[in-house]
Amino acid sequence: MNDAVFPTGGDGIHPMLARVGFMDEVWGALSKATPSNLSVIGPRWIGKTVLLKAIADRAVDLDESPYSLVVHWHLGHVCPTTDAEFISGLCRQIHDVMQSHPKDYSDYQKYLKEESFSHLKEITDLLDEGNEPLLMLWDGLDKPLGQENLSVHLWDQMRSIIDGKKHKIVTATRAPLDLLIRNEQASTSEFWNIFDEVYVKPFDEIDRDALLEISNLNLTGGGKTEVTNWTGGHPRLVIELLNRLAAGDYSAPIDNDSVVEAATGMVQEVRRSLHSIWNECPQEVQEAYRTLVQNGEATTQAIGTNTTDALKARGFANVHRNKLKPSCHLMREYLSRTSGDSGSLVRLFKAPDDFRSNIGDVLRIRLGQIPVVDNDLHRWVSNAMLGIPDNPGDCLINLTDIEDKALDLIMNHEIGVDRIVSEDLLEYWRDANHHQNKVVSQLLGQKQRGELLTLSRDDRALQCGLLELLTGSKERVQRRTKSVSMDTYALINAIHCLRNRKMHGYIDPVTLDVAISTMMLCISLLDRLACELS
Repeated sequence: MNDAVFPTGGDGIHPMLARVGFMDEVWGALSKATPSNLSVIGPRWIGKTVLLKAIADRAVDLDESPYSLVVHWHLGHVCPTTDAEFISGLCRQIHDVMQSHPKDYSDYQKYLKEESFSHLKEITDLLDEGNEPLLMLWDGLDKPLGQENLSVHLWDQMRSIIDGKKHKIVTATRAPLDLLIRNEQASTSEFWNIFDEVYVKPFDEIDRDALLEISNLNLTGGGKTEVTNWTGGHPRLVIELLNRLAAGDYSAPIDNDSVVEAATGMVQEVRRSLHSIWNECPQEVQEAYRTLVQNGEATTQAIGTNTTDALKARGFANVHRNKLKPSCHLMREYLSRTSGDSGSLVRLFKAPDDFRSNIGDVLRIRLGQIPVVDNDLHRWVSNAMLGIPDNPGDCLINLTDIEDKALDLIMNHEIGVDRIVSEDLLEYWRDANHHQNKVVSQLLGQKQRGELLTLSRDDRALQCGLLELLTGSKERVQRRTKSVSMDTYALINAIHCLRNRKMHGYIDPVTLDVAISTMMLCISLLDRLACELS
């Protein structure tokens, strides 16, 4: 028995394994005469964080490193939601790096404690003048970019601290930066034009062979091929399989039959990993992979360029002469086994871990059954579900957009795009002794001033209040909507309360049950809108 296993770092991040050539290319871009800012892109679990940690280690340890200070900021851990929070967070990161540096940066640190952009800019300017370049590694930038409150001004400020200077930024995200920016105005910043894109891909044959050498495993040519076939080169799965082979009682050289035996025998053990990798995939990628498995192949034209790229990025397909063929037999086997269990609720949900693993699939299936009323609304709900089960707090990120869009659709349907409330409605509410209601009193005030009885698009609470009146959800008020029901108001109101939990920065962590309930509220709202606005 070979006891070799691949170690993990003390902070839970795997050290860089293989990818020597790729790492050299990335480092070359950061250490050349005119270094580049890099946007590192790849799906979850593919190795972006591992790459950034390796860059940080190399930038700190190498004598020839052009960087004096290296900041590795995990933005996904505590996500800044405003410009001020982003700048404060960056100041603290630089301050902490200076604190642990052998050189005395105490004078700089005093300024950074102010946590203002003016002081941040002054310090970065001084570092540049002193030929002390700063390398900033922003891991998990997806989450901040999903916050619509981060303005174009912030990103212009970020560009100003590196424009024409030696400081450089490396970001890590699951998609290109321009596709992640929620704030449309922020997308116009010149900041996004400074990056060269770098894609982290599955392990290739050179990487596989390097890992085999590290683990002292001797495989036949056929055995090596089966490692690639069963894992698709996905780093997490390759390491799982090689660890199993290293711990197994296999005669060297290990042949293809032994690799297949090990792989088929480990599907149950690694189902959590497979489930996480699968759940991260957009629905169109899942459907395309199932089609490939069922049919054996498909043309790239039939699958589409974006979906083809997404399949390749996860090791789910190989492309040869415009034909895609399925790879990653571990995933194929996992899906065949879970689909066979679909009739057994007890097997799927009896144990807490099974419930945790499978409830996300139930939500996605239900979402797929509902007609699309609005593409953005549907997409935001779908993206929020990616937080289940591992990152339940992510389910609250899109609630503001979901509430705003739903209210827009409802108000357009019920009172028109001009948001003018009829005088007949106002008179009825006043006669029903509801003139103290916030909505009614505000509109009565407008009427007394001779203004149109217009509902503000920006006042979300006021729109919720109007919806409460229109649907008859207020005591002793008759329903006056064309089709929107009390249930829809109740769902909107509940989402509004949960959205406030996120916006007001409650410190209690979001539990999985709360995240599931939130997603069920959003799905139910989409279902009601599909029925009532059609």
